[in-house]
Amino acid sequence: MDQVLALASQVRAHYLRALLASYVDFEAAHAQSATEVMFELQRDEPLPFRLHRADMAAGVDGKADVQEVNPSTHLSFEPFEVEVSEGITVAMHPIVWNDVGLRSNTRLPLEETEAWALRWLDLEDRHPEDEQGLQGVIHSVSREDAPDGSTLLEVDFGSSPVQALSELLELAFASGASHVSIHSSTLDEAH
Repeated sequence: MDQVLALASQVRAHYLRALLASYVDFEAAHAQSATEVMFELQRDEPLPFRLHRADMAAGVDGKADVQEVNPSTHLSFEPFEVEVSEGITVAMHPIVWNDVGLRSNTRLPLEETEAWALRWLDLEDRHPEDEQGLQGVIHSVSREDAPDGSTLLEVDFGSSPVQALSELLELAFASGASHVSIHSSTLDEAH
């Protein structure tokens, strides 16, 4: 699993460089702006799946200006599979940090998944900002349970550390998953 997390760390660093560069430009154009602003979307879903943190937002005369960052480049690597422990594998495909799909071959327990999401969304803004003004939080998560018993979570990992991905993988393994696939739908529509 070290190989997966080391690569995820590089992908995260690439994304954060783009996020911070975009924020510098956004801040210059908007006197009142902030990063990682929380919104609740009007959906008929459990709370964690309705929450969304915009990469950056500004308010002028009662109007919100929201900007998302989608880097035009990504780290390129050949897909690979690693055995985490006997009979448990992770398939790693190219990813971007703000669009990570994690498919578990088992149904992930809803309560534990929601608890993970709420902790990393940090609804109450308790995570301290780092030296760059980022909170170390995910920006959104969606969930799809398939008829075959698998679960797909799509996560915008935002400024969260790689630990958030590691905990999500551990949650999948603890739930009985023997295979987890990690990909980005924006890079590979085949998944």
